[in-house]
Amino acid sequence: YGSGEQPWDIAIRHGWAAAFAATNVLKYLRRSKEPEHSLESARVYYDWLNKLALDQKRTGRGDAIEVLNGLDAELSSEERASAQEGLTI
Repeated sequence: YGSGEQPWDIAIRHGWAAAFAATNVLKYLRRSKEPEHSLESARVYYDWLNKLALDQKRTGRGDAIEVLNGLDAELSSEERASAQEGLTI
């Protein structure tokens, strides 16, 4: 995206980060275009959402845990396993 503030930074600042990440996980997991790149992107957003949920669990503020639980409920077991592969947390 170039230099300067990135979309993820803006989403965090405005409190949209959890929904932004979850939406992108769904989009990239269910997209047939460029499957390897899409799966890699889905994993990046899933990882970010998990990290955000852990941070918010420590502070007791935010909706990332609820969003993550909702996303996991929407994903098939195969999609969830694909997204979770290689988590860095």
